[in-house]
Amino acid sequence: MTYVTVGLTNVHPLMNSPQLGGYDVCAQYPGVVPVGKTVRLDCENSTDLDPKRYVVVQLPTADSLSLCNMEVHALEG
Repeated sequence: MTYVTVGLTNVHPLMNSPQLGGYDVCAQYPGVVPVGKTVRLDCENSTDLDPKRYVVVQLPTADSLSLCNMEVHALEG
């Protein structure tokens, strides 16, 4: 996985396939994720974003994306 982008949207992905730049980006991984490595991405600018229903995890290319486990947590408060 290279340059993973995490974003937020209210549009169901089956209704409209997410396109880079078509949703609020909240985090990006700045390189290649080593195989088997656990990566934590925090939405650092999430206080500037309105609440959203769906999380988008996307690569900048049409390559497939495989995740073993993904956890999403809401902000406390």
